[in-house]
Amino acid sequence: MSDSLPIEDRLAIADLLSAYALLLDQGRLEDWLEVFWPDASMEVPGQPAIHTHQGLREMAAGSPMGTHIAASPLISPGATADEAIVEQAYIFRSSAKGWFSSGWYEDRVAKRDGRWRIISRRVNYARRPPRSPS
Repeated sequence: MSDSLPIEDRLAIADLLSAYALLLDQGRLEDWLEVFWPDASMEVPGQPAIHTHQGLREMAAGSPMGTHIAASPLISPGATADEAIVEQAYIFRSSAKGWFSSGWYEDRVAKRDGRWRIISRRVNYARRPPRSPS
């Protein structure tokens, strides 16, 4: 395992994570699915783990519309030169109801055929429950 990733890989991973939020917020679900490898998984608290693109599509289609604001990712080398571990804090605001949620993502990303995509994502909520505006 290397102690660092080339800057080109770090920038590609950062772009990947930006695409995740932007495409989801824009409702471009088919484009959003492209940020995941077909064998990717996703874990969200209180929901069954997802292991297919169809499951991801259904989860996204049933999620509230809103805006994701994500911090700069903390990118660390993975077990191989073509993997990285990423942590990233986020805030989400629901468009319809105005509530906020926050937490962080734990990702494993993999580079295959020269392209980085998410292989696994775990969503972690902040300790306090979302608050509705008063």
